Amino acid sequence: MLRVFRKGVSSVLLFLSFILNHLPPFVTGTLYVDDLQISCKGCNMRLIERQLQNAINKIVSWCDEKGHTLSAEKSKRVHFCRKRDIHADFILSIRNDAIPIVDEIRFLGVIFDRRLTFPPHIFHLRKKYEKSLNILKVLSCTSWGADRISLLRI
Repeated sequence: MLRVFRKGVSSVLLFLSFILNHLPPFVTGTLYVDDLQISCKGCNMRLIERQLQNAINKIVSWCDEKGHTLSAEKSKRVHFCRKRDIHADFILSIRNDAIPIVDEIRFLGVIFDRRLTFPPHIFHLRKKYEKSLNILKVLSCTSWGADRISLLRI
């Protein structure tokens, strides 16, 4: 019987260790708090589909045993490939609910697109920091803005 302690640093480490040890050998995983990412690479799409579905089934059964839940609606999947639409998208599911296919996905604050180029992430950062820069421009206006010392504190 496995026991996961509810408090302390060791409980988090045990949870990470247990869930990542249930992945098949050719599937890699990354877990940060409640964000789990699994991946598999190769040339044979049928083999990749079987390995990923096997990994999902193992994770779902492990989560059911331990009282955790996984949702197909909150899950997303992306096929990363630089080739031009040669591969047909296969179906992966959690408890017979298909996991939706998206063109870009956000993981740990970074937006990955299916070609592994980063324009969506760069555009997001640009929009985010343009707002901050515009606020600083207003505050630093020479006719009525904040003084130099106040701007340095910001």
